[in-house]
Amino acid sequence: MTIRELLDELARIAEMQSMADATEPASTSDQPRSRHLLTVAIQRAQSRLRDRFSSQQIEAATRLRRILSDETA
Repeated sequence: MTIRELLDELARIAEMQSMADATEPASTSDQPRSRHLLTVAIQRAQSRLRDRFSSQQIEAATRLRRILSDETA
């Protein structure tokens, strides 16, 4: 996995987290299940990243992602 792929994966995790945060827990019966599935997917993606990269590399990529998103905003 390259640094670009790491950045893309971090963006995907952030998007999934945003989707999970946006679900209303008490609105419908489907949303708690959707939220749970998103949470499991996020945990698995984070675990894969931790298996492939050191915590320092992940932290550096996270900072780089924030810098890049700030510059494009």
